[in-house]
Amino acid sequence: MCSLVKNCLLAVPFFIGLSTAQATDDEDYHQHGSHAHGAANLNIALDANELLIELESPAANVFGFEHEPKTKAQQETVNRSKNLLNHARHVVALSGGDCQLTSSEVTLPFSEIHLHHDEHSETGRAHSDIYAYYTFNCLHGNKLKAIDIRLFDHFSGFETITVQWLLNNKQGAAALSASNHVLEIN
Repeated sequence: MCSLVKNCLLAVPFFIGLSTAQATDDEDYHQHGSHAHGAANLNIALDANELLIELESPAANVFGFEHEPKTKAQQETVNRSKNLLNHARHVVALSGGDCQLTSSEVTLPFSEIHLHHDEHSETGRAHSDIYAYYTFNCLHGNKLKAIDIRLFDHFSGFETITVQWLLNNKQGAAALSASNHVLEIN
């Protein structure tokens, strides 16, 4: 495995982004990417035996709406969705590597709604994102073979998930969908 500081200089910004987002105590800090309904970003990195997975998604992909819940049914949707996201097995399934979840954190947007001006409208529009972070300890990280992204099974709002990964001295990107949801690691 490469040393992040010495041999993987290209990966350092990726890991800094993951580490900063996870380590911050400031609830208002998040690195915002593009916000497109149906699309999400998933960053995956393996450093020695620590596997980090970071999800960033518009709330509409998970809840079907981006505003604070206004009805009991919407609140139930949020609670059910948060429960699913809090359990990594509903987000990813790991093949090989003998990995065990050590921590997870899910941040819901409703205390952090940000208004963005819509160029096609005279009024602003609220966009909200969900962030989820999972850390695994892998006894044999170099034997990790595949990562099955299970979000498509639980949330119909996902169309494409863009995955950026750094695993076993290799890095890459992939666009996954409901019909192509497994990231194969060679």
